[in-house]
Amino acid sequence: MTQQQPQISWKRVAFKVGIGMLFIAALTAGYDAWRKRDGYCVDVYSQKLGDGRVLYGDDCNK
Repeated sequence: MTQQQPQISWKRVAFKVGIGMLFIAALTAGYDAWRKRDGYCVDVYSQKLGDGRVLYGDDCNK
């Protein structure tokens, strides 16, 4: 006797994956906007100073 495998609703799977991707994109965009608003900046490879120091916050704009 063979048992029937339950059918996967690929439309439902695709819908849930799409909603999840939109949610992650919205969170990423919101986090990026929050960082820009607060003036947060990390400049690891500083071309301005030439020594590769890590700069934070207001030091990035100097």
